[in-house]
This record gives sequence, structure tokens and C-alpha cells, in this order.
Amino acid sequence: GKKSELPVASYQLRSGTQGLAPSFAMDASGAIKVKLRARVLEVLKVDHQSETFSAVVELEMYWIDPDLGSAQQVVTVTEGGETRHIRGQVIAYPGFSGAETLVVAEADGRHQRVPLTAVSRISQPDWTQAFTPTWVADNATATPAVLSQDRCLHYVSGVGGHVRERVRVQVEAQCAMDVASFPLDKQVLTLRARADAPLARVQFVPLEASAGNTQAVPSEWSLYEPGGDFATELVVPRPTGEEMNATFGVVINVARRPWHYLWNMCLVFFFLALSSGLAFRAPLHHVSHRAGVSVVALLGTVGYKGAIQGLLPRRPYMTLLDKYVACAILLQGCSITWHLVATGAFCSTVSDNDGDWQDGAYTGAYPARAPPALECHPRAAAWDGLAELSLFGLWLV
Repeated sequence: GKKSELPVASYQLRSGTQGLAPSFAMDASGAIKVKLRARVLEVLKVDHQSETFSAVVELEMYWIDPDLGSAQQVVTVTEGGETRHIRGQVIAYPGFSGAETLVVAEADGRHQRVPLTAVSRISQPDWTQAFTPTWVADNATATPAVLSQDRCLHYVSGVGGHVRERVRVQVEAQCAMDVASFPLDKQVLTLRARADAPLARVQFVPLEASAGNTQAVPSEWSLYEPGGDFATELVVPRPTGEEMNATFGVVINVARRPWHYLWNMCLVFFFLALSSGLAFRAPLHHVSHRAGVSVVALLGTVGYKGAIQGLLPRRPYMTLLDKYVACAILLQGCSITWHLVATGAFCSTVSDNDGDWQDGAYTGAYPARAPPALECHPRAAAWDGLAELSLFGLWLV
């Protein structure tokens, strides 16, 4: 049979604290090398509130088990309406060993070649007694649900039994998410897993870096390739001698499509803040009119912020959307402050000269009509327009 092309490595694992416990070495040269391929089939959800994501991942593993080198199998063949059983060792399998037909070596030394299309069944060894590369997801919130699993001993050679396993799982995992640029954020979703068996027993070897090119992601998200790398990637760290188990990770790079938040949140806050500029349409001496418009706009902004609070990430820092809302509230606060300051600085109370508005006698500047409550500086309207242009011109920009 062919020799394994996987490199044989020995990793020195040390344990304990210097001076307190002796160090020991673990020989990992005899570990079974499991060739690993990953496929991200679907991203079911990405939740920025709970910092979790859910995905369907398919893992394909190949390994050579030395203990299965003498495994006997029964091949059931159906040809011409007749069924026969061949007992022996499968020494060649199409697509795996370079053979075009399945080759069975019988006990008497004869080799039978069988077209794969004629094979209806190949018996399998007792997997409870054989090596299987079981693994656990370190950051999973619950035990992954196995959707399908297929394990098959394809053929044997001089180095052992050549086994392939394909397992499809649905897993929900915890993953820290940086939402500082929300809703324009990008996330790196990582599923971290490790082998149940120690490093001396099993090691993972990646077959390829890419983990597929699925487009089955929630409509709020899209896959992206950071720096020309893969959108989904299989990462198998090389053992450094510090860990006790082999590990691997599946990385999914997603970018948020922000249009839902831009149309339904940012645009609303934009016009709520802009509506407070309507207060400038009232003359400066009509303080009550200006105050009414400004307060209603401010209450609308604060109320809408509270209504959508449950849809926003809860973090100890401000997101990009939080900063935008803070700017809208700050604009309205500056507008209200201007109305109060400008009225006090540029306007004065109109007096009836005798200080009594109830006696019916008036000798002031408005003998033909009821006097206004306030009288403003002649240049106050120009300064008021400049303030309006500065505040809301900057907001429009």
C-alpha cells in the first residue's frame, strides 16, 4: 500500500510550574493524522444582542487507522438480476486509491474487480471498537445537532484502513462582536472546536483553507472577503506544545447590509432633528411658539430612541448610530439654548411707561394697537438667521 504523505511530528508538552512539579514529554509521533475539510452550508442567524450566531457546517474527514489494516468486509454485488456476496479486503476504491473499479482481495488470494455501479452494499466494521475523531465545540451554547452522518471504510492498504466520514451539524456558538461601527459593522464569526482525544492520539491537517462559498446567509448580512482572503475559512493551528488537544476553527466573515437601519432609524432621526428648525419660522419675540415646536421635536426624538432601544446593541460604548442620535439631540439642545439666550440678549419687555397694564392708559410706542410682550433689537433677525443657517446648515451637510 501507499505510505502516508502526512508529516510525522513529535511535540514536547510540558506541564507544571518550575520548581513545583517535574515536566513531562508527550510523544505525538504516533498520532493519527485526520485530514479535514469544512463547508459552511448556511448561516441561519447572527444576533448582535446575545453575541451568538447559528450555522450549518459540514465536516469531511479522512484518516488511516492502523488497527483496520486487516479488516474483512462483505461486498454485496448485484449484476444481471443476480446478487452475490464477496468476502475479503477491499484494497482499491474508485476515487480514493486511483483505481477505476473496486478491487476485493479474497482469502484464497484471488482479486475480484467489481464496477462500483454494481455494488449495493459494503459491510462496515464495528465503529464502537474502532478509532473515530470525535470533537467538541468550545464556544457552542448547546450540543451541536447532528443533521446527518456517514462513516465508511473505503479500502485497506499496508498502512491501515482508509476511512472517510462526513458529518453535517447545526451549531449555535458564542462569539464576541465589535459593533462600534453599527450599522456599518463587519463581523468575524468563529466556531472553535477541539478533539476529544489527546494530541498524542489525533491531530488535524487541513485539506484546503476555504470553507466553501455559500450565499445562504440572513438577508441582513452578506459574506465578504477580508484582504483578498476567503469569506469562509478553515483554520487549523499548528500545535505549539502548550495544548493537550488538537484544535480547529471555522471562520465566517460577514458584513451587515445597513439599509434597514438607514431608512427606518437614521432617516427618522434626521428629519426629527431638522423639524426643530421650524421654530425659527416664528419671530424671535414669540418665545412660546418657538419653545412649543422645539420641545415637541425633542420629545419625538427621545421617544423614538426609546421605542427602538430593543433593536440596538447593548454595549458599554457608543455605536455609530448612538453617536448619530446624540448629535441629533445635541442639535436640538443647541437650538433651544439659542432661543433662550437670544431672547434674553436681544429682546426687552415693552413697558407702558406707568408700569401698570391694567389702568387702560398707555403712552408708549404703540398707541394704535396692542403692544407686543417683547421688542427686539433691529439686527436681532439677522443674527437669528445666521444662527439658523449655522446650526441646520451643518446638520444638512
